[in-house]
Amino acid sequence: MFLPYMAAGCYMIAFATSSVLLVCYMLCALVRYRTHRLRLQRGDASFLPRPRDLPHPGNMLSESMKYSGIQIAYFLWGYYMLQLMLFLVAMVTSYFLVLPLLGLVSSLYLQPLWTLLPTVVLSLLLNYVQIIVSRKALLQDHRYKHRRRGESAKALALNNRRVYHNFSYFLFFFNILLGFYSCLLRIAKSILLGLVFLARIDRSGLMQGYQHWDFGNVII
Repeated sequence: MFLPYMAAGCYMIAFATSSVLLVCYMLCALVRYRTHRLRLQRGDASFLPRPRDLPHPGNMLSESMKYSGIQIAYFLWGYYMLQLMLFLVAMVTSYFLVLPLLGLVSSLYLQPLWTLLPTVVLSLLLNYVQIIVSRKALLQDHRYKHRRRGESAKALALNNRRVYHNFSYFLFFFNILLGFYSCLLRIAKSILLGLVFLARIDRSGLMQGYQHWDFGNVII
């Protein structure tokens, strides 16, 4: 009997969050328009594509005519897709985590969480152990001034080669498991960012080198 109330609450959360993000995207677009216009008036065209990367002038005119309508369509698609994704995430989280913890549904739904949680915690712990050991014990104490950050940093110079090889050998199979979780996390990030930035036509949803396949990124 509490399922309709839970669905209504999850939808309200998804609706409010997606609406706020849509307004933020519109404001970002307006700010970009104003910033780019001011830079062009000052004679700064460094943000524009290089002449060799520009499409045919006829295609540029065609894209400029379609720009406003396509931008609105991308805003609407991004709004509804983000709303659907947030609703599904909220429903799954509520039914398989929140409600079992509150005792409103069977605690059997928490069994996959208790099964995976130790493995995930151990993976994260060993991952940070490798990072700390690499920074503190495996690098020489030779510092140089970083060009961009302007601060001193350790150089990439190996100090304890035997310890490094021992770590690499004994943690080999663990790093395979860590790579499995990293792959799943990479897929989840790609899906999440693809949906969140669907309305942002200034952000390509495709990887570097394949942006020309993204029609939304081409028209900007």
